[in-house]
Amino acid sequence: MKLFKERVEPEAAVEDDDRLGTWADTGYHATDEEAHRDVRYDKNSSVRRVLNVFMTQMKLYSKNKWVYIMVFASLLIPVIVYGVPSIIDAYMVYCGTSTEFIGLLLCMMPLMGAFFASVMCGTLIPIEFKDRTAYMSLPLPVTRLEFYFGKYLAGLVMCLGTFLMAFGIAILVAMGRYDTFYSDMIATALLATIVMIFAYSATSFCLGCFMRRGTTLLPLILWLAVLPGIAVYLYHNLDITAAMYLPCFLPDLALSSLGSPVIMSMTGMMSALSMLNATEMWTYLAVGVVWGILFLLIGAFQMKRREM
Repeated sequence: MKLFKERVEPEAAVEDDDRLGTWADTGYHATDEEAHRDVRYDKNSSVRRVLNVFMTQMKLYSKNKWVYIMVFASLLIPVIVYGVPSIIDAYMVYCGTSTEFIGLLLCMMPLMGAFFASVMCGTLIPIEFKDRTAYMSLPLPVTRLEFYFGKYLAGLVMCLGTFLMAFGIAILVAMGRYDTFYSDMIATALLATIVMIFAYSATSFCLGCFMRRGTTLLPLILWLAVLPGIAVYLYHNLDITAAMYLPCFLPDLALSSLGSPVIMSMTGMMSALSMLNATEMWTYLAVGVVWGILFLLIGAFQMKRREM
């Protein structure tokens, strides 16, 4: 007695199973190049990986409310000039040239530069570890240094873009009131602003690498109060003139080179502007660049040895 009925496979089904997963009798033929045989696939170059981290962070910035606050702050320049002219007219007696007027419109640059650099760069690395997103990024074929420089590049570009936009808006507004412009003075002030942003952002980014939780207060106090206070003390009490070359004076020097009648910063309140030597602008710029590079290297060293 048979307990199981024998199953008879159709010949077509058996034949199909024999050919399953093969290209037999399909008529397809490909060369080694077409089939990508013996082709070695390498990971992207280091520069490409840095750019990938940079582009990812720029996409994250699109969801950050501070980005829109920065743009709004730049757009306030024409709003104040044309919407509340009484504020500007009170200082117009001190603005005899277009550069002085541009400097007046940018009088908040020392405060806003330190603040925006602290917000956009000081929290990048701590937030990655706080939100645990770094634990998903670092195991990828991206080294810590590539991750580090990609993040910093995004913060630097964001801050530079904001201040270049503010500069451009101030110049456009001034063009409606003046016919003569001194391009050399404007270029000098713009170059000092770029170096200032580089030094500020690099320092804030470096400090963030040493913190578990990001903070914007520490870099802000450092740039607006601690460093100017130390420099003025060393200058007055120990006669150390080199202290006045710290990058914290770059925004004040940029505005004073434009002839701004108002400079909103702790430096101006300390009466330190008279101690600055605008004829040595290249020395200030060189110190600012070296300062930024030094802090970037310190931050990179900390990033490599930071525990996960």
